[in-house]
Amino acid sequence: MGQMLGVKGLTMASIEDLKQMLNVDSGAVSLCAMINDTEHKVIPLLDEELRTATHYCGVPNVTTATLILSNQAWQQFFKAIERSPVYIDAPARETERVAGTPRRRALTENEKQQIEQFDRILD
Repeated sequence: MGQMLGVKGLTMASIEDLKQMLNVDSGAVSLCAMINDTEHKVIPLLDEELRTATHYCGVPNVTTATLILSNQAWQQFFKAIERSPVYIDAPARETERVAGTPRRRALTENEKQQIEQFDRILD
């Protein structure tokens, strides 16, 4: 992927960097987390297929829920946080589904505040 982008040594961000820049744990990283990147250090990098998708989903900064929004709503979100996604033709990869479902837990106050923040932006 790094070669495709012309970047040497491209790696996934460390757990510490994810917490510092996006205020999320490693399992909850999604486009929604960009709302916490007030310094605009993170670039939304999306597969070209999402440019014309009708809907796509992400976790709303928690791993216990999935947010499904129309492409138009995502574009409004990007505009509200002053970001423009970069679309790339990412190579397909096969993944194996892991059996089981995530455990349910109560939302933390921080998670509740973040979900309310999304609601306000998307209204």
